[in-house]
Amino acid sequence: MLGLNVNPTNRLNLFANLTYSKSEQGFDDITIVNRVPDLQKMGAQAGVDWAAQNFAWGAVNPDFTRIDNWVDLSMNQIEINIGGNYAITDKISLNTSFLYGKYNDEEYYIEDDDGTYYAVNAAIEYRF
Repeated sequence: MLGLNVNPTNRLNLFANLTYSKSEQGFDDITIVNRVPDLQKMGAQAGVDWAAQNFAWGAVNPDFTRIDNWVDLSMNQIEINIGGNYAITDKISLNTSFLYGKYNDEEYYIEDDDGTYYAVNAAIEYRF
């Protein structure tokens, strides 16, 4: 983040901020060995009736192929914010600002979230 704050007069304050962020994360492919047959054998040796427990052994089949493509992360974002504050009196001020941002997701999986955004703010401030 880089910021600048300037007071050209006693009543006027101007500011500008620049923020940049970059995030990256990677995930390697994983393999999980199906241990259900081993667990069934151990249960039978211990006298546990898994069928009576209503255990859905057949439903346990973890498949994590291509997970490395689903969870990679590479995005960057930049924001520029400029604005000012003008004191009309000692108790009343006028505040304005403009925010512009750009977001880029380089490793999207389901949808592309790239885009730009902006906001304009204006307020009257009264100090008690």
